[in-house]
Amino acid sequence: MSTRIKVSIAGLLITCSTLTCALASAADTPKRTAKPAVVVTEANDRQEVTLDAGQLFCVRLPQNPSTGMSWSMNQVPAGILKPLGEPTDHSTSKGTAMVGQPGTTQWAFIATGANTSDVQQTLRFEYRQWWSKDFDAPGKVIFFHVVVHAKNQSKIPTTAPSKAACDAA
Repeated sequence: MSTRIKVSIAGLLITCSTLTCALASAADTPKRTAKPAVVVTEANDRQEVTLDAGQLFCVRLPQNPSTGMSWSMNQVPAGILKPLGEPTDHSTSKGTAMVGQPGTTQWAFIATGANTSDVQQTLRFEYRQWWSKDFDAPGKVIFFHVVVHAKNQSKIPTTAPSKAACDAA
């Protein structure tokens, strides 16, 4: 065998060996799982909510769409909470949903935090009839003061929670 082929084979064996070790090491590394979702409701109005970066945050507020009332939320600044899609409406009754039945509106977020320091934001939710002449007077206003702890790369989960996890929480 020529020297060139021997060197090529040796290089290939070293590469395969290194790749095998890396894959074995990755398989042995335990996955970091997210902390349980934090769920807030109307009962938590004006309270502080503390989250870690990567943690799921769910807001559930009661509503009855047949009254023409619906919830809206102020803008969430980037770098604090990342919305997981649009809010969803859920019926609180068992069985077939009917007109006039109460329900809930639910928002799902991932706490994103900051790299070096804790960040905070007050979320404001308003319950109102958007088409009403009394647009400036919401029926209810709810606040949540959210604090997201600084990112610690060793604690951020390797698997991101999904919006569906809010339903289960």
